Amino acid sequence: MHPITLLFLLVVCGFVLYWMKQDKRTTGGFPRALLRAAKGDKQLVARLVEGVRMRHPGKSEQWYYEKVLYDLERDGAGRGRL
Repeated sequence: MHPITLLFLLVVCGFVLYWMKQDKRTTGGFPRALLRAAKGDKQLVARLVEGVRMRHPGKSEQWYYEKVLYDLERDGAGRGRL
């Protein structure tokens, strides 16, 4: 592989990793879609993730986030229902 191409790939990978880290830091470690579904309530998201973690031990952090997001969407989060 050409050295310039390799350098370019390393820079791009570094930028992507930095961006992912920054994105999580600004959302309290939670994916933006999950916070959006919970209307920005980080405490609610933390409680929901912890509950899912207790019911389904041993899964990845991403799995827990996706499960909570799925549950919120299934139950009508963000649709303005009371």
